[in-house]
Amino acid sequence: MRYALRTEVPGQIGDQAEIDYGVVPNRVMVFHVEMDGWMGDDLCAAGGNNYFVTQRLRDAIMEEGLTGCRWESMVVTRSVIFDELQPDVVLPQFWWLQVGRGTGQDFDIAPGPEGVPTLVVSAHALDCLRRFSMRQCQVSPVGE
Repeated sequence: MRYALRTEVPGQIGDQAEIDYGVVPNRVMVFHVEMDGWMGDDLCAAGGNNYFVTQRLRDAIMEEGLTGCRWESMVVTRSVIFDELQPDVVLPQFWWLQVGRGTGQDFDIAPGPEGVPTLVVSAHALDCLRRFSMRQCQVSPVGE
């Protein structure tokens, strides 16, 4: 079984991002997220199918040997809104989760329940993810 995930979206693509809009899908070279708030989920998204995870989730994914993903550093900043609403929240280190497009991988970008490309994970990956905070994440089974 595979599962489509609709993750927390705590902000938007920031102005330090470098994106090639001349290709489809757009190619992100530098991923910058400006956070407006964070509810604490370890897996988040910003700007479409651009995902990022906390250091502790990245470590667990690597330890489990899950497939279909690569890691890059990223830029994370706090917006004025974030500082006003959550001034005491300390953000962890986040990593850009680059998801490949390959059948049979633990992480994939594939059609979700509405047919829109989304993050799809294996049951093994979902078991790993559920050991961490996913309070804002919606999980829906998708056909094989």
